[in-house]
Amino acid sequence: MHPVHPYPFDFVRFRKLCFAGIPMDEWGLPRLPFFHPVAVAQTGLFYYNIGNEAGFIRCSEALLENAKQRGKAFVWEYDFPERRFSLQPGWISAMAQGEAISLLTRYILAAGRNDVLETVEGALVPFHRTVEDGGVAGLFPDGTVSLEEYPADFSPNVLNGMMFALIGLYDAVELSGLADEKRLFDVVSENLASNLQLYDTGFWSLYLLKPAPFLASVGYHRIHIELTGIMHKLAGNAEFKDSHDKWRRYLSRPEKRIRFAIGKLGEKISSLTGKQNGISCSRKEVK
Repeated sequence: MHPVHPYPFDFVRFRKLCFAGIPMDEWGLPRLPFFHPVAVAQTGLFYYNIGNEAGFIRCSEALLENAKQRGKAFVWEYDFPERRFSLQPGWISAMAQGEAISLLTRYILAAGRNDVLETVEGALVPFHRTVEDGGVAGLFPDGTVSLEEYPADFSPNVLNGMMFALIGLYDAVELSGLADEKRLFDVVSENLASNLQLYDTGFWSLYLLKPAPFLASVGYHRIHIELTGIMHKLAGNAEFKDSHDKWRRYLSRPEKRIRFAIGKLGEKISSLTGKQNGISCSRKEVK
């Protein structure tokens, strides 16, 4: 199998980071004690890009088998709680929805499964619903719409999950030319581009904004660099290219990495003492 539309994020290059410690069963699926839609979707996209047809198809079918219908929506639920964000079993994620859409759009093209289009269209429904209404649309600090990997009522604004969700929206538009999804992709991409300054500490990128700014690990910082480059190609906003270039420079400069190490140490101390750590940033607050 030769991918017609390779997934833009390079899971081959990030293989150790994304799949470290996740064993695979004889079917090529992540062997976990629970169904994890992101792990399955990412494994399927990895298989797709390397030409492993059997693994790609098995992961696609596993997503279809585990999709749950909520009215007009199709969702992939997590059957375990996410205590960091007070989410109970049954919660859904913009990242999971987006990556599932990215895999299934490729499954439709590769396998000729046009019947799967209904599931893809249903998977888009939560993007148009607020968190309060059972969807994954949250808010940035400036009041504009975001897409939430963790749909808590305070909108954590997890950066990598939002960009993976946007890639899923883009893939759906590329497949079917859906006007509403194109508008949503454009709006949220613009909103994220306008708020990227909030994720820039002047020495590193942040993983999320709420309940308190939290520095990305080295691995997630590398993912942020990769994803902002992809978003610049897909959406065209100059802010994505600016962040991509700055965050690459941060990674290569010893003084920035030292500030990052000190910042992470402060976060660990704060978690042990129960006191919120203030990160020294060069960013401006959005009014």
